[in-house]
Amino acid sequence: MQEPILLVEDDHILQLSLTTMLRRDGYAVDTARNVTEARLAILVRRPRIILLDLGLPDGSGFDILNWMAIEPDRPLIIVTTANDSPKAALEALSLGAFDYLTKPINHDALRHTLRRAVSYDQLRL
Repeated sequence: MQEPILLVEDDHILQLSLTTMLRRDGYAVDTARNVTEARLAILVRRPRIILLDLGLPDGSGFDILNWMAIEPDRPLIIVTTANDSPKAALEALSLGAFDYLTKPINHDALRHTLRRAVSYDQLRL
């Protein structure tokens, strides 16, 4: 069974590139371009892992992190952002993010983080 991932990324080229890579690696990928689409996809698709950009056109990835923080069985959220500020990383992790990756995204680092997330998710089921 393919691990369901929601990729929340407003940069069309990056979204296509990551979707292609993730599907080749065997993940079932849904995409969203903004906070509104992401919330709907989370409610409808129930992904186990979310790759979440912090800078979105209709809000921030922090809106999603705050919204998901009270969910007992929330998906694992891997934050992706061009903002390499330690403050943003700490805030994301304190809101329950599984990990924090800066852009440009290193594909090997992303693959490693996803393998850790999948393993962790299987342990908590």
